[in-house]
Amino acid sequence: AVPLRELAAQQSAEEGEKTKENSLKGKVKDMAMKKIGASLLTQLTEAFGRMIFGAGFIHGDPHPGNLMIQDLGLDPKLVLLDCGQYKQLSSQDRIRLAKLVSLTGQLTPE
Repeated sequence: AVPLRELAAQQSAEEGEKTKENSLKGKVKDMAMKKIGASLLTQLTEAFGRMIFGAGFIHGDPHPGNLMIQDLGLDPKLVLLDCGQYKQLSSQDRIRLAKLVSLTGQLTPE
């Protein structure tokens, strides 16, 4: 597994060292990175959704150092670390938060 912040730093360094290729290879790499990024974002959203609305707790220390990526291929797995700081939510708080999230989605322009 690779820490997320190390992967991001490595990607930034690589981009800084060379200009983006306009070749087919560069475009394929960009498409693959977008697919990987979308997969990781989906996994992160689902994990936090399950924590909050399923188990009823909020991770109290979410930052890139507490995220790792396992299997750095086209199907990476997100690993969450350090859930030692958390806040338990009551059922009423979870319902209120679900309503807030729902309203936020309705207000967001498409």
